[in-house]
Amino acid sequence: MCRIRHAPCLRKGIENRSGNDMSQRSFASAEYAMKKKRTRREKFLAEMERVVRWARLISVIEPLYPTSGRVVRQPVGVPRMLRMYCLQQWYGLADEALEDALYDSQALRDFVGIDLSHESVPDATTLLKFRRLLLANDLTKALFDEINTHLAEQGLLMRAGTIVDATIIAAPTSTKNEGNARDPEMHQAKKGNQWHFGMKAHIGVDAESGLVHTVVGTAANVNDVTQAGALLHGDELAAHGDAGYRGVHKREEAQGPRWHVAMQPGKRKQLDLTHRWAQLLEQAEQLKASIRAKVEHPFLVIKNLFRYKKVRYRGLTKNTAQLFSLFGLANLVIAKRSLLPCMPEVRLERAERPRMGRTVPGKAVAQPAQRTTDWLHVDFVPCVVQHARQRVLISESLVDENGYAKSRCSNQRHCVGGYPPKLQELRVNTRVLKCP
Repeated sequence: MCRIRHAPCLRKGIENRSGNDMSQRSFASAEYAMKKKRTRREKFLAEMERVVRWARLISVIEPLYPTSGRVVRQPVGVPRMLRMYCLQQWYGLADEALEDALYDSQALRDFVGIDLSHESVPDATTLLKFRRLLLANDLTKALFDEINTHLAEQGLLMRAGTIVDATIIAAPTSTKNEGNARDPEMHQAKKGNQWHFGMKAHIGVDAESGLVHTVVGTAANVNDVTQAGALLHGDELAAHGDAGYRGVHKREEAQGPRWHVAMQPGKRKQLDLTHRWAQLLEQAEQLKASIRAKVEHPFLVIKNLFRYKKVRYRGLTKNTAQLFSLFGLANLVIAKRSLLPCMPEVRLERAERPRMGRTVPGKAVAQPAQRTTDWLHVDFVPCVVQHARQRVLISESLVDENGYAKSRCSNQRHCVGGYPPKLQELRVNTRVLKCP
């Protein structure tokens, strides 16, 4: 006898984060799992569940995490707090807002591993203390380095070239606070004809994969070219930058790679494209721009997907620590297609009941049965699943000639408590799907 389980349910079965008996699911959880539509939030969280190497990140935090506390307030486990911290970064939520969101959203509770019938959601103060622990021990940078180490092991960081760039993160300009002043560590800078107040995030990106390998946080008035040397890892053969990095090859700390810097926009507009030499220069600038385009992808992820358009804390230290978390998680989002592991899956084909229709007046005629296809993760194929009223045959597995799965599951609504609905019988053979 073999059991059919989805990846999220299998995770819940083998990992009991709260220490309580959560094998019996509540009626609300079962009803939610049977809904017909799978939301975008559920899809994103399912992908992150498979992409993030939780054990490696937990091993970075556990040596510095408290193991005991007051009698009435014992520390929450690292796995749960790390998942809550990731949710906070992904959805741009404050501590209190994340606590409310966990009470409101069943998808978020399933991701963290909380069952309200057995326990309550960790409060905002608990998450605040966890963030302070990460800040005090510089653990956000350690998590960023651990993520990049994993990406390098997967062959996604080539380290042959680096693209450098910077973006301004706005800060509150209001002086209606206790000190009647703005944040003294933030400054204003002029970009074009517009003034901005806040900080600047400088990043170094791998030229091949577009993944961030270096992050530096400064005030907004710091010139981009002054941080170019700090954004190099030292193994580059070439480095790329926009027009803001002109003159970088003269700086001592940026020596080593061959720099490819964009032409100033004003000079580029003055090119007379009727001449052959001007056309060649224009083609060279277009080629350099196509290479530099990858550096904009991490900014797109943190500003539009993670909603990080304004700093959340006062001072550069706290905000730079958050930048390490944001760009580390952005790397996983950018590389998720390459990181998604092979998941065994098969195709379920079932014949629906014939529907009765009226094609002749006074006579009911049975319409042909329609055949539908669903997807489900299994451990062995082929197999036969006997439901209460119909027999579902798993006709074939999507594997190549070497036995490796070709595609991944995109439908999980058949999973209730880890098992298909009304499961009665399962017969399998002995061949197991291989996963690279």
